[in-house]
Amino acid sequence: MFTKTRPQYRVITPAERAARLQRRRPFSKIVFVPANGYPALVYTPFMNELAQLFKCDVSYVEVHDTIAKNGVEDCSWEPALVRVANELQGKGILAVGHSMGALLTLGALHSYGGSAQACALFDPPMYRPLKRLLMEPLMRYRIGPVSKYLSSQHRRAKWPSRDEAMAYLEQKYPIRNFHPEILHNFKLHGLRETDDGEVSLVFPPVAEAAFFLGIPTDLPLPGKPSIRSVQVYLNRRFSDFFFPMQQAASQSPESGCYFYSLQEEFGSESDYRANMMVLPKFDFFPVASHFLPLESPYQAANLVAERFLVGES
Repeated sequence: MFTKTRPQYRVITPAERAARLQRRRPFSKIVFVPANGYPALVYTPFMNELAQLFKCDVSYVEVHDTIAKNGVEDCSWEPALVRVANELQGKGILAVGHSMGALLTLGALHSYGGSAQACALFDPPMYRPLKRLLMEPLMRYRIGPVSKYLSSQHRRAKWPSRDEAMAYLEQKYPIRNFHPEILHNFKLHGLRETDDGEVSLVFPPVAEAAFFLGIPTDLPLPGKPSIRSVQVYLNRRFSDFFFPMQQAASQSPESGCYFYSLQEEFGSESDYRANMMVLPKFDFFPVASHFLPLESPYQAANLVAERFLVGES
């Protein structure tokens, strides 16, 4: 089932796309939560395509202002989860999330009263049980593989102009691989003018680093006691977000698709096997890159449409 070869995407012909646009609307609204470090409006090509395919509006959820208000060492995911859950209210919602946004979406649905008719999750960083226990102290003491994430708080964040900022960022991974329309949107929505006349990232590196520190090291496992009862000895300042583990699978949406990349820095085969057991109502599909919605937004939208428009008339 798992393969590390590059997935081959079927090209959607203009006739197929036109036929899909004539089908009935399966959802009333799309709620989208972006990845860490990227404003939701950067994803406009991806979401506009989905909105056309599903004939509904899109609600963008920004969460970076909810974390690390007192510095990177004082971070909590709970305000972000509450905000996402508040958007996931009503009938006929398609919840779409990328990376951190996918994890927040799942957490809001499982633990904070959110509701969705279906989910499309792009590579959430959910880890198998042993890995999550090992990552907890690594995050707490900022050592090992987590260090490359935490280095984000020290990276360059100011430039004389938007053009100079983009010239710099387009040489860096992963932005150098982004779709041209995404790059254009990042220039508009990912940067802002500062009081001193320079240009900076909309989301400061300290906020991005705080989310990396708080990435959940837990994933829901049905039939097990809540991890909250056995984690009280840990310092919860850095990684204080845990899903309730009781009956998690039964709380999943009726339908969902989970796109995984098998890029080792984001997840491994054993992680996704564990996730399959936890999310039995989800279909799992391999994709070529963790950043697929930003690198190939139209392909990403068509992957979601193929899952939820099949058989519609």
